[in-house]
Amino acid sequence: MSIENPTIVQESVEQKDAREFKEGNEAIAESIAKLEARVKELKELSQAVSGIKKEDVGAIKFSGVILKEVAKIIEEQWEALGADVTIEVLPTPELQQAIKDRNYEALLFGAVLNIDPDPFSLWHSSQKKDPGLNLSLYDNKAADTLLEDARQTLNPLERAKKYDDFQKLVTEDIPAVFLYNPLYIHGPAKKIKGSNGSLISLPSDRFINIERWYIETKRVWK
Repeated sequence: MSIENPTIVQESVEQKDAREFKEGNEAIAESIAKLEARVKELKELSQAVSGIKKEDVGAIKFSGVILKEVAKIIEEQWEALGADVTIEVLPTPELQQAIKDRNYEALLFGAVLNIDPDPFSLWHSSQKKDPGLNLSLYDNKAADTLLEDARQTLNPLERAKKYDDFQKLVTEDIPAVFLYNPLYIHGPAKKIKGSNGSLISLPSDRFINIERWYIETKRVWK
């Protein structure tokens, strides 16, 4: 039986710890550098937009009561950068026309996604024109390829990997700013039986098996 030299083992452990510590510091330094670069970009943006006249900025267009409050917050944040912002609350028909014509500089818009995470219609460059839903006019060939390949991939793990890579591209390019993901709670009355609302992706899914709902039952002679 051979016994390892405890001094050598201790040195090996210390070397490993030192290497991991160094790698951790390098990762932190890289993150800080990216953050500083982003701060610099924001400062340059602030300098660029300072002094811009209101008529040159354009309008945030949207429709909806809740979005009105969100638009107000965005307005305050943009004005802190030196921009004058006009908020336009449009009736639904006018908003639909503005979206169809892509007649906006900034659009506050909500999207309802299906349980299938396929975002092709929202981000593929072929969907930039109506009736496509690429409302940010995003155009990235690498992103297009990932979306196309994901649609043809049956393996769920491989498909998820492609969507993850696509998400990283969108995060880097910033064609849109993602604000929040609202939660909607659907609570059926206790007296309603047969409702299966365990998996709701779209609002209409609440009634997916409505033909099986019932309130009271009684014995019936046949």
